[in-house]
Amino acid sequence: ISEPEPVLMGLFDFIGERFDPCVLAFHQIERNVAGTEEWSAEAVRRPIFTTSKGRWERSLSADEQAAVVRVVGSELAELGYP
Repeated sequence: ISEPEPVLMGLFDFIGERFDPCVLAFHQIERNVAGTEEWSAEAVRRPIFTTSKGRWERSLSADEQAAVVRVVGSELAELGYP
């Protein structure tokens, strides 16, 4: 979320698609969100945001965080997460 364009460019390259910067303007596209949960509908109406970054560390108890690390810790480390 801090550098979406280069990350998305790599993803598009990986899947064999041409990257178009307009994908970062998804929030400017008029769309019908009827029947969608309000929090989800709101998320597609605004640009990429960072307010949820690290939320798991603020929301989960120490025991829950330890469980996450046990299950996915090695993969997180391989992907460069602290």
